[in-house]
Amino acid sequence: MPALDIPLMAEMGEIIKRPSPKAERLWMNNDHKLVILWGIYRKWTMTLTAKKIGASEATVRKYKHKILLAPSLVLGLPIVSAKGPSQYQCRFCGEIRKSRKTVTRHFLHHVFPPEIADNLDLRGVK
Repeated sequence: MPALDIPLMAEMGEIIKRPSPKAERLWMNNDHKLVILWGIYRKWTMTLTAKKIGASEATVRKYKHKILLAPSLVLGLPIVSAKGPSQYQCRFCGEIRKSRKTVTRHFLHHVFPPEIADNLDLRGVK
């Protein structure tokens, strides 16, 4: 599979592979979900997003629908990297902030409209 042209992929390398047809329904991992979020951020079509992760458009559509109904699901993904004491980095743009909550809110703004990103409950985020 050729290297994908998104910054997130530099971190993941060749992790994303097409599963065997048997595993098709259960194969999406966190990295695939992050690529779908990246596709939302970059305004990719579902066709392009599906092609990047080797999935069907229906798979991409279902996941997008799922996170729009329950945006807090995104909080369970590795969307922030700890870079040191009081240094947290957005995995999409590389911006560093002093608290995990602040960079999480920043990340949410990449994917969701402000009315969702600003009001999502971050109580579980430290």
